[in-house]
Amino acid sequence: MSRKMVSGFALTILLVAISTLAFNIQPIESNPGTITVPNDYPTIQEAINAASEGDIINVKPGTYYENVVLNKTLSLVGENPETTIIDGEVDTCVRVTANSTNITGFTMQSSMATWWVAGISFDSSHNNVSNNIIKNTTEGIILGQGRKCRNNTITNNTLIGNWFGIRGFFGASDNLIVGNNISRSTEYGMDLLSNNTISGNTIFFTSEGWIGYGDGISIRGVNNIVSDNKIYNNNGTAISIITDIKGSNFIIGNFIASNRRGISLRYGTTISENTVGFNDVGLYIWGDHGNNTIYHNNFIKNTQQVESDSTNEWDYDDEGNYWSDYEDRYPEAQKLEPLPIWDTPYVINENNQDNYPLIEPLEMRWVFELYGIVVYTKSSVTNPNFDEELGQISFNVTTDITDSCRVYIPKWVLDGAFNFLIDDVPTGYTIAWPPNTTKYTSATAKALITSK
Repeated sequence: MSRKMVSGFALTILLVAISTLAFNIQPIESNPGTITVPNDYPTIQEAINAASEGDIINVKPGTYYENVVLNKTLSLVGENPETTIIDGEVDTCVRVTANSTNITGFTMQSSMATWWVAGISFDSSHNNVSNNIIKNTTEGIILGQGRKCRNNTITNNTLIGNWFGIRGFFGASDNLIVGNNISRSTEYGMDLLSNNTISGNTIFFTSEGWIGYGDGISIRGVNNIVSDNKIYNNNGTAISIITDIKGSNFIIGNFIASNRRGISLRYGTTISENTVGFNDVGLYIWGDHGNNTIYHNNFIKNTQQVESDSTNEWDYDDEGNYWSDYEDRYPEAQKLEPLPIWDTPYVINENNQDNYPLIEPLEMRWVFELYGIVVYTKSSVTNPNFDEELGQISFNVTTDITDSCRVYIPKWVLDGAFNFLIDDVPTGYTIAWPPNTTKYTSATAKALITSK
């Protein structure tokens, strides 16, 4: 009996001692290690295999013929995206299966020998891919091929000459796609599903391929925000919402010009603050469901402003849209001053009319892009404006140095000779079009260009 009591007492002392020690143990911080390719390992994959979670793998310039599998939480950092190249040859360059990775500073390229060959393929979540060049692949970036793929951030990448720029599969949602430049895709610039934020991207020169329609952004789901993108010169539709699921998508503040269709959708979408110009059809609403809300947009010189088979709302809080052909269609209309609207509705068809058409276009941040005007300068250019009625182009320049602006102007915008003014004062010289000019000319000015 006494032996049992002693053992129990000894055990109690031991537990107290262990408990006391536990309270005094301080956590040891683990700093990420750094591995350099090819200094430490000749290939990127060997460096990944040797790395610990959280390590940084720096890759020196060179061409690495590899099909990398990133299966650990690591950062892959190329020294220079122009000269640090992963060539996947006939397969995907980087396949990401781990969460919370970072990939930046590479060119990724491979052949278009088969489907699903990608620059980067994600089967994981919470990853960041930024400042890469991805070119000449079947799929530039794949999200969620076979697994859930959420909360990934894709920013400031250049994707050029791929069949698909960025493509999402089932399971891909809640991804942030911001500030990418996507051009010369053969199917779609982006092809995505639900719950994504797509903002600040530039998408152009998308052509029709085997299965695609040459669309800039194609969405096959709901609850997406598509905002502040520049989408122009695509063979298909700039923004296409293709879904039979009733839900809410938001198309806000985009610049959409010179496409076959500006926006194409079915129902349940809010369209606001967009500039839609010079498309074959500005807005195409197909099917008989409707229930879209369209207000505070600029519809400018589309061959057909709107085509719709359904009934939709064309105003919000007693303000509608700006229509460039309004005054030609309604020459007797009166301005309801001090309100910013006309007194006569803009009739689209028997089921649709804008009851509160705007007198003036809303602020067009991309007015120069819309009319093909380009200003080259080291100085800061603000407040760009083109007044078609006056034949006047204006902008403000702020600079701390002696500088000039080279201005490229399409001939159809200002046909004939034009004067230069600085601070509204004529400079005393004019510029005329060179002989046989059919599209562009250039001139130097600092403040205001106005037609004679």
